[in-house]
Amino acid sequence: MANDKMRIDAFLSEFGKSMIQAQAQINAEVLEHPVGFEGLQTGIAISETEIDLKMVFDEDSSGVNIRPVSAGEARLADLNPGVLSGLRARLVAVPNEEIRPPVRKPSDIREQVLSRPDITRLQDVFGELEVEPTYVGAARRWIVDVKEPRGQTLRSIQISDSE
Repeated sequence: MANDKMRIDAFLSEFGKSMIQAQAQINAEVLEHPVGFEGLQTGIAISETEIDLKMVFDEDSSGVNIRPVSAGEARLADLNPGVLSGLRARLVAVPNEEIRPPVRKPSDIREQVLSRPDITRLQDVFGELEVEPTYVGAARRWIVDVKEPRGQTLRSIQISDSE
């Protein structure tokens, strides 16, 4: 299993490098054509992206191998659904600064999110919700995913650590 983790880590690392290359290409294009519509400066920054990958775990004499599955392959039902798995990763760009420990506790963030009227309404519809706070020290923010009982993300919220 450690080998599988290394392969997943390598995949996520390559995906992160692709994000950096995409941002570099956008920046290069902005430098070539700095003025856009009616004299406004153009350009965007990739600050966050999410990847959702379907995978199959195959076992052979060399061990367990992970391979991505195309949407077409997944629809053809040639695959045993018991071996189909998913990987969802969110990559967030943060400034290269000193990491700051959080001021607030994850339990305080959960409590704040669960007390919001929109989340209360969702809880009435879906039942008990899962609240997953993640602290991003360089941005002094919490990224909070609110999920329904089956694991589907209903809301993704950013909360300042100083609130």
